[in-house]
Amino acid sequence: MEIQRARLIIQAAATLPVAPLSDDSRIGMWQNVQQKVVSNTAYEAEVPTRHTPFRSWVWWAAASIVLVSGWLGWQALRPPQAVSTAYEQLMDQTTAENQKLIQHTNASNRPMLISLPDGSSALLQKDSRISYSAQEYGTSKREVLLSGEAFFEVVKDPQVPFYVFANELVTKVLGTSFTVQAYEADREVNVFVKTGKVSVYTNKEFETRAKPGKPEKEAVVLSPNQLITLHRESLRLSRIAMESSKLRVPQTQTSFEFDDTPVTQIFKLLEETYGISIVYDQQRLSACKITASLTDEPLPEKIRLLCQGLGASYTISDKSIHIYSNGCN
Repeated sequence: MEIQRARLIIQAAATLPVAPLSDDSRIGMWQNVQQKVVSNTAYEAEVPTRHTPFRSWVWWAAASIVLVSGWLGWQALRPPQAVSTAYEQLMDQTTAENQKLIQHTNASNRPMLISLPDGSSALLQKDSRISYSAQEYGTSKREVLLSGEAFFEVVKDPQVPFYVFANELVTKVLGTSFTVQAYEADREVNVFVKTGKVSVYTNKEFETRAKPGKPEKEAVVLSPNQLITLHRESLRLSRIAMESSKLRVPQTQTSFEFDDTPVTQIFKLLEETYGISIVYDQQRLSACKITASLTDEPLPEKIRLLCQGLGASYTISDKSIHIYSNGCN
């Protein structure tokens, strides 16, 4: 008969509503169970019952099933808890230091050009975010936080290194061009160097690199056209062949050599290279030619130098570059 009672308890649990367990709900559940059990056993109320260890075990098992069923229902309907992403954790850490952050988000399908205060630039890919300190960037330090993918061209400044914090990886440079790919949903973080050299640390290595009494942790150094991958679960760094990577690297040249080249041709090359629109009056500039040698300057600096040679002015937004000129005689 004890087994029959346990079966009734389990059946009663199956009829209970799947909802968060408030105090009233728990009381109602237990009353529902008791009513079903009592109605089935009323006829033996006068019969004395001797409880055995087996019978007690059955009762405890049945009661446990009821509680577990209710808990599972509560878990199923409970609103999902917000989980901070690596990028948001970095932002929280920075704002905790009373720093105001400037953030850019690219929700479009085209690259977004971000001009940083020191003259460096970031070509932000779609579904990507970047932020930096409004007070300290370019003065006491140059640090950016990245979620997603960006191609960086960094102005050289040996006194103030440039850092990119992306998921569990830190990239340090003095002045170079490189791509960091660090989407939250990906299992890997990739860094590809186009020009110059960069140093790469895991977050843990970076935090412990200068502890008192210990030598600075030696970073992995990348040279031009080298790619390294951080496996996020194991925090293991490995170099991989570029052809086996899915990394989208802008086909930026290490140098642009122009010898009496039509400026319209130059602007077209820059558009194709960086994926950003350059707007100008083609008729007025059709006769303009330029001789110039551009190396690894950030795109905004390339535009400045070209416009200086043209006697033109310009404006740069995140989506396009506008050139203003009266033409060439």
